[in-house]
Amino acid sequence: MRKTKRWPVFVVIATLVITTLLASSAVALAEETQGTASGDTGGVIEALVWDDYKSPDGKYTDADLVDGIKVSLYHLEGKQLVATLDPTAESFEGPDPETYQFYVDSTNFWGAPVRDYWNGEWVLVGTKVTGPGGYALGQDNTLIEYQHGWVGWNNLPLDSWGDNTFYKVELVDNGTFKPLDGGERIAQLNPWNLHTKQYLPLTFKDTPPFAIQSTSAYIGGTVWSDANADQQRQWAEKPLEGCTVVLTNRYGSKVATATTNRYGYFYFQGLQPGTYKVWVMSKRYFKQVAPYYKLLTWPPSGCEKGHYAISAARGKYYDNNNFGLLDMKDSVWAKLYYGLWWLGLLRYQFM
Repeated sequence: MRKTKRWPVFVVIATLVITTLLASSAVALAEETQGTASGDTGGVIEALVWDDYKSPDGKYTDADLVDGIKVSLYHLEGKQLVATLDPTAESFEGPDPETYQFYVDSTNFWGAPVRDYWNGEWVLVGTKVTGPGGYALGQDNTLIEYQHGWVGWNNLPLDSWGDNTFYKVELVDNGTFKPLDGGERIAQLNPWNLHTKQYLPLTFKDTPPFAIQSTSAYIGGTVWSDANADQQRQWAEKPLEGCTVVLTNRYGSKVATATTNRYGYFYFQGLQPGTYKVWVMSKRYFKQVAPYYKLLTWPPSGCEKGHYAISAARGKYYDNNNFGLLDMKDSVWAKLYYGLWWLGLLRYQFM
């Protein structure tokens, strides 16, 4: 009799548990569906900015990409199709430029070339600054993240299903560079390239990233953890993020400060020609080993004595101002180095 009474109780408990789990799954599925329908996914637009003055060959590498350039994104609202014409016609003439904002060359349903003229109002979506981010497919089909010069937006909404949505990407010229191939691009999104990461206006194969020429000096460098205190960075030695770097004039007066990114990289841009010094702030449990301290040096408050002096010229880049810091808690080299430093044997560089 006792076993017969327990069986219905077990069935009731199991039924309640299964019902609760199904209800939770239904709520989660409803929330997920609601989130997707509310426009949480959308198009992606990216851009790269590179300075062709660094290596004037019309091509770029990661070293040519430039951080600190402001880029604005605009969305075309209230768009109107002004005209659709055949640009190959013998008597081709476009509409009055005052009646349209831009045009897009494409093909019609039969594959014939057409040029669509559009009008509307450009509304600012936001402004970002170039830096690390964005991925490209390397030669071995692995993803490579750009360490400099990238800017991008994702989850960009479309105007309506089956329709083209237009965005404009524009360089914000603050006088520190000269656009070499124009300062704006038109990006066209639609449901067929919703998640396609594209360079502008359509593909990176046809349109290169923004090419500029610097008109002011640029000073940069890297802060890394020099685990063996040899003043040379090995591939396994990690960059130090969040370090403060100070820029002063030739007399030691502070001009600007910068913070290293996740690659340990820092930069100062828009500098006028002149003599500058670069210092790194002291970091708890770390000791600077590169460059060596210098005799008769008075650093800014809180900075290490090892520094770089740069005679900066307009349009030039000074990118190898690197600081090696030794983790004083994490290495046999650290203990040995600290002992020599404490005895005064490594306190200065006499040359």
